[in-house]
Amino acid sequence: MRLSVATNFDPRLIEELSGYPVFEIFGKLREDAAGGGRAPYQLSPVSRKDFAEHVAAARRAGYGFNYLLNASCLGNREITRRGQREMESLLTWVSHIGVTSVTVASPYLLKLIKARFSDLKVRVSVFCGVDRVRKAQMWEELGADCIVLDSILVNRELASLEKIRKSVSCDLELLVNNNCLLGCALSPMHMNALSHAGQSWHENRGFFIDWCFLKCTESKLRDPVNYIRSEWIRPEDLHVYENMGYDLFKIAERDIPTPLMVARVKAYAGRRYDGNLLDLIQAYGFSGVKESDRYYRRGPGWFLRFFLRPGLVNPVRMLPLKRLADLRHMTRPIKGEDPVYIDNRSLDGFIERFQKEGCADADCEQCRWCHEFAERAIRVDEGSRIRALRAYERVFQAMHDGSMWRYLPAGKGRKFTLKIRDHIGTPERKRFFNEEHFAEAAPRYDFATRAMSLGRDPAWKKELVASLPEIPAPFCVDLGCGTGDVTFLLAGKYSDGRIVGVDIAEPMLKLARERNRFDHVIFERGDMSAPDIPDGSADIVTGSYALRNAPDVDRSIAEIHRILKPGGVAAFLDFSKPPGRRAQIWRSFLLKTWCGFWGLVLHRNPEIHGYIAASLDAYPDRSRLLELFQSWGFELTFMRRFSFGITEIIVIRKNQSRVQCPESRGKAAQSS
Repeated sequence: MRLSVATNFDPRLIEELSGYPVFEIFGKLREDAAGGGRAPYQLSPVSRKDFAEHVAAARRAGYGFNYLLNASCLGNREITRRGQREMESLLTWVSHIGVTSVTVASPYLLKLIKARFSDLKVRVSVFCGVDRVRKAQMWEELGADCIVLDSILVNRELASLEKIRKSVSCDLELLVNNNCLLGCALSPMHMNALSHAGQSWHENRGFFIDWCFLKCTESKLRDPVNYIRSEWIRPEDLHVYENMGYDLFKIAERDIPTPLMVARVKAYAGRRYDGNLLDLIQAYGFSGVKESDRYYRRGPGWFLRFFLRPGLVNPVRMLPLKRLADLRHMTRPIKGEDPVYIDNRSLDGFIERFQKEGCADADCEQCRWCHEFAERAIRVDEGSRIRALRAYERVFQAMHDGSMWRYLPAGKGRKFTLKIRDHIGTPERKRFFNEEHFAEAAPRYDFATRAMSLGRDPAWKKELVASLPEIPAPFCVDLGCGTGDVTFLLAGKYSDGRIVGVDIAEPMLKLARERNRFDHVIFERGDMSAPDIPDGSADIVTGSYALRNAPDVDRSIAEIHRILKPGGVAAFLDFSKPPGRRAQIWRSFLLKTWCGFWGLVLHRNPEIHGYIAASLDAYPDRSRLLELFQSWGFELTFMRRFSFGITEIIVIRKNQSRVQCPESRGKAAQSS
């Protein structure tokens, strides 16, 4: 047995592969003149100096190094003077640093290398689609030293594999742990898309939305039999292929955490794995890995380069893609049970059918061999499955209808024309504005809050709930609950409590109810200045971006005092108004510009979200707000500011007795 193993450029990997039948490792620069089979955002940002040192370390350990030049399309750049210079420069460097072989998908590139860099052995990529005798013979005649057979087309076609092995004398390699769909119709598009993504000269500069990958992963989650109806070879079944004369096996995936790659090598070297088959074949969704692992350390530069590209795509439309990646554990490790588990031991005997006949001409619905094994081997968490499928639907809708790339969506239905300045003067008019405004904003409200906060909004809300005391079975009221973010965090913290979310906008409540997965959470329509909650009944009251929007801030504080039990706690997350006039002017300008921009992007109306500046202008500053709380009989217990003081958390506790205050106080804060 000989294993060709993907590298993540972690020096520990080379050390930990010692003792296994590894004869080479493979990889490439994140971007180069040729491109390859992975998008740049998936790969480590390794410099040429570090790359050369990694190759040297591999050679000292007795391993060869295979450099990937396996783009299926070179954009015809290879037949230009500039393209020739770029390719020759890259190959000169590759040869100079001690690379032993290269993988190509272009027959012309194979001949170029053989003519100009005779020290390099040339391997034919899986992208070349070699699945029959004549193709293999033709590549050998062109000078190929090794051919990686097309796993999508031949890994289940044992009769074809046997014939190919007998027809050529060059090395043949099998990719054993990829999990594309057998005979996948998306494959040609996917190969070309990946190839261009990694080409340093391409105008997208590394930006790539992998529709094929999304469609593939969605199809498996929607119909789990597709996890089985795939190209992988189990460690336990390697002997079947070895008996046909195959001894060279390729193990992917580049850039995964070192412990996982070593576990894959150990499984295939030992020809056995007891556990989740996805541990061996999936490129994401890892268990047993720390969130601090280098695999998950993506800095702001990575995000800005590969995803925040406003000239290529609407950044806010990328937020559903980010949410999907989080749900599928592409951005963080799995904690707890695997959402999808394929018991590898339950797949014993799976290979037997393919020893008799292949799949090329079979109708899956008539055969149902894979279905039988899927039923016995696969376990899926239904809750996580439903949430992920909904996220896929939102991403696909944006990609298919074109809204992913639009900044000004076509207006539908009644147009929102209200101005906050015309409605901020009285509680009744502000209440009307709130109801209309948040009804309009509801469909994109979650995207907007995350975009305007540069993704920090969820962390702030978690901090808000974390600041609350541990109380057994409390009654919690979340005022201005919106789509339920804080309500659900309360439900998670107080699993034995009773949680009520209150909001004035029915479209917000509709979304919250659709998201609700908790039996002890209900949502009610109501005004936070007059909530339908009994006196002295609540242990905890919360509000995120709520108090500032209250039709009457003073009355709302009075109502919060009324519904809280003595000693009860209220916590608020909101924009913070500094006491100095210059700071207030700067803050107002910043919020009007930034938030108005997102109102324009999402609703073609800067008044939506841009209203925040006007609402903050009429809101008490930090000092005055604390005075209001104190005058109503509250004491401050916690305060924390975020993002240079733009937002803040305030936690207050109700005193045992009501503190009387002058009526004039209400006028000072009226309609804030």
